[in-house]
Amino acid sequence: MPYILRVKHHFESSHQLLGYDGPCGRQHGHRWEIDIKIETDRLQNDMVADFDSIKRIIDRFDPVNLNEVVDFNPTAENLARHLKETIDGETGLSSEVTLWESPTAGITYK
Repeated sequence: MPYILRVKHHFESSHQLLGYDGPCGRQHGHRWEIDIKIETDRLQNDMVADFDSIKRIIDRFDPVNLNEVVDFNPTAENLARHLKETIDGETGLSSEVTLWESPTAGITYK
């Protein structure tokens, strides 16, 4: 596919993993880094997608307590899936989302 859109962004939020018996089962925060990739061979209005609309989706999570704004256990895996599905719905395209909760721990959802 000739077009590959990339968006790198970040947000800060806290969360508590539900049903997890470990340090992450307590309220704590992250500076999340997100890398979004969308590949396509066609443009809509001369763009793959609007960068600002994608950033607005991400900014809904900055700064919040994730447990108070999502209806799922806010693990990095579940959050990456939610962001991908939301971005795909907004753009009408299929994205790949890599979400980093620290410089050394991240998850990719395709």
